[in-house]
Amino acid sequence: MILDVTNVKYSPKDKNKNVRIPSLLDNKLANFIGIHLGDGNIHINPKKHENQISCTGHLFDEYKWYLDYLIPLVKDLFNVSPYLYKDKRPNNSSIKISYRSKAIVEFLVNVIGLPSGKKTKCCIPECIKSSSTEIKREFLRGYADTDFSLAFSKRRQNGPNKYPTISLGTPDNKITKETIYLLKELEFKPHFKLEEESSYININGKKNLEKWMKEIGFSSPKHLTKYEIWKKYGFCPPYTTLAEREEILSGKENLIKKYKEKLING
Repeated sequence: MILDVTNVKYSPKDKNKNVRIPSLLDNKLANFIGIHLGDGNIHINPKKHENQISCTGHLFDEYKWYLDYLIPLVKDLFNVSPYLYKDKRPNNSSIKISYRSKAIVEFLVNVIGLPSGKKTKCCIPECIKSSSTEIKREFLRGYADTDFSLAFSKRRQNGPNKYPTISLGTPDNKITKETIYLLKELEFKPHFKLEEESSYININGKKNLEKWMKEIGFSSPKHLTKYEIWKKYGFCPPYTTLAEREEILSGKENLIKKYKEKLING
């Protein structure tokens, strides 16, 4: 899809830094839009001439993904180098990237349709909803990498955690409804509950997970490592950190042995 960027205004700093604005909605931009809808924020302060874009994630689960995937994606799309911040305080443990640009903010808000300020009553941008299946899948992958979860539950009391569920929980009914519609359009069968203050979507079962991985997939290791353990062992132990899952996949099976012993001992 060709985007009308003729009215996007560049500040002198944008011009000096050679900020680039995409004129085509391609897979990379669709993926970024999904990521931003999940983790992103746009801050505008006209009095101080502030135009800031940021994304905030979990320090330990998403640091490597922010560094190796998200920052290069931003550079590729806009030709800017985001600043990287780490908050290691026990109650925060977050990672944040931010960058300033009048042109990028105008593009994201006025052309794409992303909200500025608090993301209340968000919606999936019209340019995504009216695009091709491929673009919709790329958008969902970015959105799922940031705001969805992947978990494996027990089907019987002493059984292994092997039943997969991809979930989205949000207080925003509007975006939940739009996501349900998008998933159904892509021939998924989501279970959902819509309430005034909280809603959720569950995509359950092995068949749905394999369809997701084949057609949409994940980019973030926080999801991918769970899937890879499940594929290798037929289950995935709950409450593991990314570092622990990476150890399991590297061949260190102490956690797997402990988990199996716990199942045997009840």
